[in-house]
Amino acid sequence: EQSTAATRKRYRRADGSVVWADVSGSRVSAEDGSFLHNVVVVSDVTTEMEQAEALRLSEERFRLLAENASDVVYMATRDGTMLWVSPSARPVLGRTPESMVGHRAEDFVHPGDVEQLTQWRDAFYAGTLEGESVLRWPTPRGVREMSLVVHGVDLPDGPGAVIGLHDITDAQQARRALARSEE
Repeated sequence: EQSTAATRKRYRRADGSVVWADVSGSRVSAEDGSFLHNVVVVSDVTTEMEQAEALRLSEERFRLLAENASDVVYMATRDGTMLWVSPSARPVLGRTPESMVGHRAEDFVHPGDVEQLTQWRDAFYAGTLEGESVLRWPTPRGVREMSLVVHGVDLPDGPGAVIGLHDITDAQQARRALARSEE
């Protein structure tokens, strides 16, 4: 018969450095219950713990960046299906990220810009995309003009993209007002 106990703890070495270790101990008994011996196994898991902490900090930084960005960022498959949408979609577009995931951008852009978006995506994947693309996005605050910046990424199921949407409505309106006043 064997009974086992295990723990993960930090230990301080004689030189003052700290290591993480998994310690497990087993008491091995004979069939009649008499004590035979103890087995103790110590495994250094310092690297694993350091990597886990680095990942946690990286995820925390990414979360803070995504939650506080003024631009909307989303990841999409080649056909435009949104896999992830930044939390900034709520204040910028008036939509929850969850309501956008699983849908294509065509479901959210102005109906008059759907064809332009499709052409823009085709040009990106063909390697012929040039210049900035500006699309209109209806929001509760009215139609907003968004510039799109795209970066290709490799997804597990094939090529995809990370797309950034930057609201340039005010700049576009100022540009049009200046053009009208110059006329």
